[in-house]
Amino acid sequence: MARRHVLGSPNTAEITLELVGAAYAAAADPTQWAAFGALFQRRLASSIAMYAHPVAQPGRNRTLLSTGLDPAYTRLNAEELHSRNVLILNAARHTAPVLLAEDVVDRETLEGSEFFNEYMRPQGLHHAVNLTLTTGGLHRVCLAALREARFEAYDRDRRVLDGLLPHLRRAFEVSERLDLLHVQARAGFSAFDRLSAAVMLVDEEARLAYANRAAECLLATGRCLIARGSRLRATGPEPDARLRAAITGATRPRPTGAALAFPRGNGMPALSAIVLPSEPGRSIFAAQRPLAFVLIHDPAASTVVSEEAVRARFDATPAEARLAIALCAGDSLSAFAASAGVSVTTAKTHLNGLFAKSGINRQADLVRLILSDPALRMLD
Repeated sequence: MARRHVLGSPNTAEITLELVGAAYAAAADPTQWAAFGALFQRRLASSIAMYAHPVAQPGRNRTLLSTGLDPAYTRLNAEELHSRNVLILNAARHTAPVLLAEDVVDRETLEGSEFFNEYMRPQGLHHAVNLTLTTGGLHRVCLAALREARFEAYDRDRRVLDGLLPHLRRAFEVSERLDLLHVQARAGFSAFDRLSAAVMLVDEEARLAYANRAAECLLATGRCLIARGSRLRATGPEPDARLRAAITGATRPRPTGAALAFPRGNGMPALSAIVLPSEPGRSIFAAQRPLAFVLIHDPAASTVVSEEAVRARFDATPAEARLAIALCAGDSLSAFAASAGVSVTTAKTHLNGLFAKSGINRQADLVRLILSDPALRMLD
């Protein structure tokens, strides 16, 4: 006879609260989902697998979390057995959020199935329950719990599972939303790092919250702008006063933007700057201070154009693309001809080819077109 499942010293309500707390902790910190799985395993004597599959194709499976299961069998299930899992295929026809194996298939059918004999039995698993975490959209996310034959079926744990499920659903939804925000933030910062312009994010006291790679390089030179004690400063009292005034204007309750210039001397063009309010979404719970973007452009910075991008954009030949790059770098037609080892007449032929393919008929306009198109520039 199977030994009766004992939940442990905590009672049902205490176990539910423990699991709910662990789920919300995982929602805030995705690395804690493993801890949630370990707690579930300990309190309910269960191995678990969180998985996702298209609603229209329940046989396609992607495992999100696995605790207490043999990785080799997890791979076998994902690659071969999931599409023939009688529990999943039958559960897809039910709407109840908590489904015991006994709710969807009789024991004889389950134990005669390929899934049971090639997945559950080799791991010593006998009972199963499925919790549906998401019900809308194109994909369904579920948590499957499985336990050994020496424990009783999950019907004795319905109170825990029913109490946990709504919180687990909310925790998973929060986790998904936070993950999307993190992905968007990483993508945004990655895009900033590819810009040739310096981009900085500062608070009302000019404390740096973010600087892209171009900004870090600019600050490292110590010319015009510096980071002193994590605060953005302009070198020189007057430029610094203008910068601080612009940041104050961009972070006050009714923010305004400002354009600035930072002279460099030695015949070099001034740095061009613009300070803009970031306008973040505010919350009554947020301790976040208002932030401002500081964008710096160096007119003297070299611009590198991608040969591959020029060829793709204009259907240009390799020679035409190399000429375009040379012109954007400031070379004359004759200088390009000399460096490329061709005649000026040949260089003019390449230029006329670029004119025909770009719809431009002046060299200066062609250079302006290329340099103003970020898709044609090597922004790394």
